[in-house]
Amino acid sequence: MNTDPKYSPWSLLPAPEPRTVSPPDNYFYDKVAKHLIRDVVRIMMNGLAIDLEKVSELEDEIDKTLEQVNKTLSNNKYVKEFIKQRNKAIIEAYKQDRKAKLKQPKDFIKPFRYNDITHRSYFMHIYAQKQGIIEPTDTLPTGVPKWSAKLVKKLAITRPILQRLLTGDLQESHSIVKEAMELLAKHKCDIYNKKYLKEIENPVNLPKKYELKPFNPNSPDDKHGLLTGLLGLESGKLTDAYIKWEKECKKAEQLGKSCPDPPKNKYSWGRKQLEPLLNLTTDENVKEILQALIDFAFGSKIKSAFIPAFYKYTVDGRLYGSLKIFGAKSLISGIYK
Repeated sequence: MNTDPKYSPWSLLPAPEPRTVSPPDNYFYDKVAKHLIRDVVRIMMNGLAIDLEKVSELEDEIDKTLEQVNKTLSNNKYVKEFIKQRNKAIIEAYKQDRKAKLKQPKDFIKPFRYNDITHRSYFMHIYAQKQGIIEPTDTLPTGVPKWSAKLVKKLAITRPILQRLLTGDLQESHSIVKEAMELLAKHKCDIYNKKYLKEIENPVNLPKKYELKPFNPNSPDDKHGLLTGLLGLESGKLTDAYIKWEKECKKAEQLGKSCPDPPKNKYSWGRKQLEPLLNLTTDENVKEILQALIDFAFGSKIKSAFIPAFYKYTVDGRLYGSLKIFGAKSLISGIYK
């Protein structure tokens, strides 16, 4: 490997866009990579001096920044309105989910079984009301008087219909049988629906799927809902899902088919999309939101990516890392295309 000590890859700057040039196969190695190997090895061997106390101080400052971001957003009037609307929609979706679980009495209709104490009790309840017969004080869980076979036998001596009840000779089409089973189905339906009706009337302790949460600056859905849904802002960068949907729509139109439903989010809201809007709006509340989201983007990146690496790869006051001197695959492939 021959290198010229007077040569530096800096001399290649400003570099043209890779797509506008067609360098030879060894261009990147000959002009950039091999001239950096010596310094890269030195850094790899010696590491970089780092003060972990300063890292700890930085972490504290980042935590304060992120805490302030959440405080700022939670007090912003537009964020409050967004959360109010979102929570209302979540609760309504929860109610619709509960309503979808409700059943009708017909869902609980079962064939009549003469030797089933519940079926017999419902038959006797209807019969006793029609005949003015005093009913037992013991009741089924549904509140209907409980009729044992022994009690029915006492009355059956002079009542042929009850004799037929005890021997199972009554037809499903018998009016009292039908009325009894319809009443039982209604009672079972009421018991089944009671829980869901209560949840619809008083939606508390919502399941995780419908949990009401504060605004999350890390959530693409929350950012899109606030910035685009509520404030009507456009980022200029479409989400991958939306780009895919546009292609699917175009293909569907060519085939004479209907377009599929669009994805939830049209725009992507990263830091690069937030920063230009700061100079375009005069609404201080909007500026406050944008600045808070930008601060979060910076802070969360440092918090999640850099701080842990400082602690993990610092040994005896020096930070060691794993460096790819040839860059990312996407960069290299871009250069040689």
